[in-house]
Amino acid sequence: MLTPSGGIRCDLTVTRKEGELFRVVTGGGSGQHDLAWMRAQIRGDERVTITERTGSLFCLGLWGPLAREVLAS
Repeated sequence: MLTPSGGIRCDLTVTRKEGELFRVVTGGGSGQHDLAWMRAQIRGDERVTITERTGSLFCLGLWGPLAREVLAS
């Protein structure tokens, strides 16, 4: 998901759920861009399904040096 010069095209998290099943979480502001870009990468001979689940899932991220303490409380 990089540009030809090595820049970042999509900033997202990919989690493998099963052997060939993945969950991709991307930012709300860039989600539609990332979805369109991923769909455009599918070649005609590939068997790939991308299902957009924005309305049925929720993801909360917590980062930083005090993340463990915040979650523990």
